[in-house]
Amino acid sequence: MGRKKKSETLNTKVIPVYFSKDNNLIQSKSQMTLNGRKIFDAAIMNVREQKDKDGDTVICAELSGQELREFLGTSSGSLYERVKELLDTNPVRRPGGKPAPNLLDWKIVMYDDEKKKIDASNIITDAKFENGQMRIVFNKRFKKNLIGYQNNYTMLDRTIVSKFTSNYSYQLYQIFKKTIDREVAITHEKGPFELNMDLIDLKVQLGVIAANADAILYEAVTDDSVTTYDAIGAIKDEKLLKSLREYGNFRRYAIELAKKEINELSDIYMDYDGILKGKGGRGVGFKFIIQYKDKKEQQVEEKKADIDVFDFIDEMRDFMGGDFSSKDLKSIAETAGFDMSKIKQAFEIMTCVRGGVDNPTGFMIKAIKDDYKQSKPQKPRGKSTFNNFTQNSYNFIELEEQLLDN
Repeated sequence: MGRKKKSETLNTKVIPVYFSKDNNLIQSKSQMTLNGRKIFDAAIMNVREQKDKDGDTVICAELSGQELREFLGTSSGSLYERVKELLDTNPVRRPGGKPAPNLLDWKIVMYDDEKKKIDASNIITDAKFENGQMRIVFNKRFKKNLIGYQNNYTMLDRTIVSKFTSNYSYQLYQIFKKTIDREVAITHEKGPFELNMDLIDLKVQLGVIAANADAILYEAVTDDSVTTYDAIGAIKDEKLLKSLREYGNFRRYAIELAKKEINELSDIYMDYDGILKGKGGRGVGFKFIIQYKDKKEQQVEEKKADIDVFDFIDEMRDFMGGDFSSKDLKSIAETAGFDMSKIKQAFEIMTCVRGGVDNPTGFMIKAIKDDYKQSKPQKPRGKSTFNNFTQNSYNFIELEEQLLDN
């Protein structure tokens, strides 16, 4: 095989894994789609100032097809069709007659709490896709949020965010990451940390409802002095009011599925409780419990994401017998990081102990933790079906459309 030409090596672009994002952009409120958010973040990674053909300074990003695919988390399908959907001025309408968001119509609401200032503007002024390349030009008003900021930003891992298939997971992960990093810097502790979010404000931030759908709603989600849930009582639009107050489906189709994806695919562990109020305990918000996974726990979660835990435990029971409860088997599996070879080795060692052991579960857990070794090879027991698993799957796009149509 001949050596690569020097020009081929120089033209190969290494795409960074980590990128910084201004916290004001993370907490901004928009109804943009998941693909739109991913392309926006791909542009943030590549944003810079340059001169246009007229000699004017513009803030723009130029993205290769490879960079777009890295962020979209796909290696197949037409990039043209994906971009066309985001730029089409007459897009296919969602259930209920709502048009899908257009990248050029994406308005960002920015807050300056110190100056008590709110600034809402379109953030992208021009976008072009040609020959598999995309060029995005940003509104100059947001220069300080895109270039040269020295603080109030969050570092994000492209390999994590590109895996998310739900808009809610994508948004909540960035909100949680920003919150954890801030709390760790302030408290110098690892957590867990508590984040309380109002139901209405959370729905607006995740793009379920537009902040400008009603003047009262807009005031409620942009002014901390207004108690959001109570403020919506004056809204006259019954359909909007019903959607704002709806709690069960939002928890099921947005929060619960986001929890599943974040816990399985990211470096963050989250759980939550509902915030209830008044007679009958109506849901008015969520209390999120969030923290980083330690390295070992993250590896276990990644392993669990690739297998069916119930099948894994059934296979353990096949060669370990019925003396272990499902709870004990799960504890052993988690200690081993769901590595069947470690479990089998510990079990073989235990069966060789003269006189048996009083606490088989405790023995196996210690054997796995302390990496006990056999003194001589043991005959394997039973035929392994390791890795013959099925996975749960969800149509996140369909679920999101159901939620938006509530």
